Amino acid sequence: MAHKFPSIEDPFERWVTRAVGAAKHLNLPLAFIEEAAAIIRSAFGEEWIRQSLARPTYTPIISLHRHPVLDGLATAGPSQCVELLELAVYLKRLVGVRNLERVVKAMRKQYAPGFLQLAYAYRFLKVGATGMILEPSAESGRLADIACNLLGRRYLVESPVQ
Repeated sequence: MAHKFPSIEDPFERWVTRAVGAAKHLNLPLAFIEEAAAIIRSAFGEEWIRQSLARPTYTPIISLHRHPVLDGLATAGPSQCVELLELAVYLKRLVGVRNLERVVKAMRKQYAPGFLQLAYAYRFLKVGATGMILEPSAESGRLADIACNLLGRRYLVESPVQ
């Protein structure tokens, strides 16, 4: 059976091929890899991803302003494969949570705070939180990162990184 090499022009195909190749070594969920690529493509927008990667100023190896989603697709090394799979899990589990799209859109410019926000929201859901809202309006007029109900109480949560 001939080995299929990823297309240099298609960052999604390259990432899927590299993630599949690393799946056994990194203990990655092989069945989720293609779905993860589709989730990332849908959430961040294929047009934004392709246009950003096509900019002559975007070089993932030497750029001072690397974006983890773009870097993950462009480089597709082991750590990038794992991070994009983790991000896809968060996005999949948080579908239907109010304001998810707002967080993802903000992640195009400031990735780390949004990633952390999604990570916390995912973990709150795992322990049984309900009524979750991302970026809820707090009573002070300031936005919090997460609002949810847990163990009969309403919580407003602010992520530690801004």
